[in-house]
Amino acid sequence: MKTLCDKPDSALAVLFNEGSSDAFAEIYNRYWQKMYGHARRMVKDDEQAADVLQDVFTKLLEKKGKFELKSTIASFLYTSLRNHILNIIAKERIRDDHFQLLVRIYEDGHWQTDEAILARELTESIDREIELLHEQTRTKFKLSWNEQLSHKEIAVRTGTAEETVKKQLYLAIKTLRSRIARILIIVIG
Repeated sequence: MKTLCDKPDSALAVLFNEGSSDAFAEIYNRYWQKMYGHARRMVKDDEQAADVLQDVFTKLLEKKGKFELKSTIASFLYTSLRNHILNIIAKERIRDDHFQLLVRIYEDGHWQTDEAILARELTESIDREIELLHEQTRTKFKLSWNEQLSHKEIAVRTGTAEETVKKQLYLAIKTLRSRIARILIIVIG
């Protein structure tokens, strides 16, 4: 593999197309670090940058035997990297737009057919998640949420210490927030 270090991109591309795993390894070693830094600056996340690079190099591997070098390998890799990141950003924007739509629907009370169906499904999912809470926690949560009772009023009504009510409601909201986030990803994802 030492002889490949001195090879230009065009020669590496030919060897790669011929099935040389050493050529692929040289391409990987030659460009990975620089591309990782570039990806990291674009996505601002180490793991996501590594995942994006994995996808880019996988895409390159899929082209083995039919890889056409139009300029340089670096150019191909950076273009693939940029396009992959733009696709990720577009998907995140769509997901954010859907989430904002749900917020507007909830806040405005403005319903259209598709929005109403989506909101109903989401409400049913939230109701199911509330029913999965422990019975005592669920009772206190419903008193807080549906009847708008204060912690003190819930404590008096249920014969529980006010501090216990606060803790149970905090845990209920934390649990529901996590579960609802997963539901949103599935529903609008």
